[in-house]
Amino acid sequence: TTKMTATTVITSTARISKVRVLCTQPMDVVILLDGSDSIGEAQFEEMKTFVKSFIGKIQTGLDATHISIIQYGKINTLEINFDENQEKENLLQLIDNIRQREPGPSQLGKALSFAVQNGLTEAIGARVGVLKVAVLIATDISHDDVDTAAEEAIITGVTVIPIAIGQRYDEHQLRTLAGQNPNDVFHLSDMEELPIMAALNDEFIEKVCTATSPQECIDDEGNRRQAGEKWRLPDKCHSFECKQKGEVLSTNYKINCERLHRPICSNNLPSIKIEERCSCRFACP
Repeated sequence: TTKMTATTVITSTARISKVRVLCTQPMDVVILLDGSDSIGEAQFEEMKTFVKSFIGKIQTGLDATHISIIQYGKINTLEINFDENQEKENLLQLIDNIRQREPGPSQLGKALSFAVQNGLTEAIGARVGVLKVAVLIATDISHDDVDTAAEEAIITGVTVIPIAIGQRYDEHQLRTLAGQNPNDVFHLSDMEELPIMAALNDEFIEKVCTATSPQECIDDEGNRRQAGEKWRLPDKCHSFECKQKGEVLSTNYKINCERLHRPICSNNLPSIKIEERCSCRFACP
């Protein structure tokens, strides 16, 4: 588990002298802002400042990192999608225009599921073959189930990096959302430390920039599979292998009968197709 304190942030100010542009490789990053009823106006503005500081430290643009913003509260709202102009100046202006919507109970599971199903899709500009990262800001215990959303993230190859702020969150929930990777969970004492973390310390940004896809695969029955594991569907005609980075290699053993040569039967009757488990054949009646 990654802990960020005021002390560690201050001692990192020496890094400011080196201006480095991080996240130079293409990746799609969605940031989930906490708009729940535990957030006040000042705290919401701190989150916006954090996002702007993060954008200022990375490379954005057509072939670089793309940013999307979701706000979760009473409802989940896609504030900025990947189809927007991804130049820094435009992103910063769009973030300035975000306002806190109607608050509601913290529901991290629904928020992450919304991000996976609505925020990280090709329909709104997410790119095929590009690493997907979800940064989830949390200040309270989630009042819904997070297990299903965590599995959805693994299945779709989304790396989840939660930022826990204060003392009211549930550590087990955050680790579940992070795919049981405790080093991907950041902890801050209060909201004021959030923009400081992005502005004065590169640890968080480097974590995002060096993220890898989830290393687990999920089979058709929802079971977790490790890299190297192989399994077959009940029909025995399809096999799967879990590869590195959570990729699944599928093999289809089913034969396409329509491509087989049909015999010419001596009695001038048409051949008949005989179905077998994973194949078929033609025979004369």
